[in-house]
Amino acid sequence: MIWVLGFLGCTTSTNPKSEYTTVTEPATETAEPQEPSGPVEPETGPEPHPENLVTFLTSYVSCSRLLNHTLTLTRMLPGELVLEQDQVDGSSAKTQLLAEFYDERYRLFLAETELEPQYEDGQTSSQTPSNCSFSIELPTPEDLELVPIGGDESDSTLQWTFYYPAMFVGETITCDDSTYSCSLEETPGTTIAPTGDMFDPQLASGDYYDWASDTYFVYISGDLTASFVDMGFKRGWNLAQFDGDAIIDVQAVSEGEEGALMPVEVRIEDLVPRYQMALSGGKLGIDTNLADGTYTMGTRPLGWLSGTELTWQNQLSTPSNFHFRVTTPSENSDSVLEMYIWGVPPTDHFFPLTYSIENDMYQQWAEYVDVAPEIPVAFTGTASQVEGNAWVNGQQITYEDAPIGALCSDSERVIFAYYDTPDTPSETLWYRLTRKNQGDFFYPGWHALVGSQGESKTWRFVVESSTSESFNYTNLALNSNCTVFEEWMSP
Repeated sequence: MIWVLGFLGCTTSTNPKSEYTTVTEPATETAEPQEPSGPVEPETGPEPHPENLVTFLTSYVSCSRLLNHTLTLTRMLPGELVLEQDQVDGSSAKTQLLAEFYDERYRLFLAETELEPQYEDGQTSSQTPSNCSFSIELPTPEDLELVPIGGDESDSTLQWTFYYPAMFVGETITCDDSTYSCSLEETPGTTIAPTGDMFDPQLASGDYYDWASDTYFVYISGDLTASFVDMGFKRGWNLAQFDGDAIIDVQAVSEGEEGALMPVEVRIEDLVPRYQMALSGGKLGIDTNLADGTYTMGTRPLGWLSGTELTWQNQLSTPSNFHFRVTTPSENSDSVLEMYIWGVPPTDHFFPLTYSIENDMYQQWAEYVDVAPEIPVAFTGTASQVEGNAWVNGQQITYEDAPIGALCSDSERVIFAYYDTPDTPSETLWYRLTRKNQGDFFYPGWHALVGSQGESKTWRFVVESSTSESFNYTNLALNSNCTVFEEWMSP
């Protein structure tokens, strides 16, 4: 059964009227006490699980890796992700996150707590344990954190609050220009605990959240109604699994690992960015405007586009790392193109906070998280070529190089976009709910999008290759018919 949070409380899909019915204990007859007939043996059994002790268990994340992470609990109200405009099939229309995030209520640097190595199923004692477990004691919320739960009973005393668990780590990136790739080294984060009532607190530069759970910690006080009992809630701390604003499953913390939601699973993968992207395509037939040996390709950042509102200083932007090469298998055959883009774009490639939301570029490509659009274009120059047994980089694009062709998928233009790593708790939730809408391929890092300039609802993600082991995207095209939009030229 799935319960959905309403404006005033919780409703069920089967019996909404029972939502706020209070629980009445059945009357029982009082029996006369009986004298024991002999010595009474003390009852034995497992000790009850503490009502505030939550256990975590990683999945293929070792204790040595976990040492660099910091766990945070942020007070919030759950909510769904909705589209701000009508969506055509497959488009990446703008979204609005209805969840509300408040102040951070708990923080633990995991190197300062006891971590217990755990073997994955199938591992032997001679192997290094793949998993790790640890526990924390949840603090009792302050009265001001509790939100009343309204309902049909005007004298209801029910209140609750939600804590959102997430982990952050330091992000050190090392790139290899010879392989067009980057590697991530995790280090302890440097973000200090926020002070005051800083809502949805942002991490310091160089840190990012690489894990967040869909199981929230829910504290309830007051007299429980029947609907809350039916869901599995008890007074005090509970675990509740959410999908947007829908409650999927519930267990009281006091049930311990006898319940379905404990230990809380830690799987670090969905928020780890893709730092490099490889694409392939072709230049179809003989094209006098793009004759072999006379052109190459590069990417133009946001500040180089005439359709933007940025100043002349953005002309000084440094292009992102990009490698282009072209091969012609035989005379009069189609040329084969290979493109590689890697690393994190410079800061001035991302949409600034002051950017007008009415601008076409913003409407097409900006999102809840920071985004850096990069426009792949052809220009007159020398492409990379083989010398001996190695490729030698060709000419790199500059602001003065006039575009003479764009990259297409069918008749629509292709751009590259880097989606930045989440640096607030709300951005981790945005990524999770966006993955639900867009598909499992969506995560931070590089992606290819396709659409038409000035038509924001046409922009959508290019379908990634399911067959190529070398390229994320294939079958792209470069030819004279794939012209560059005027807004993508220089101001």
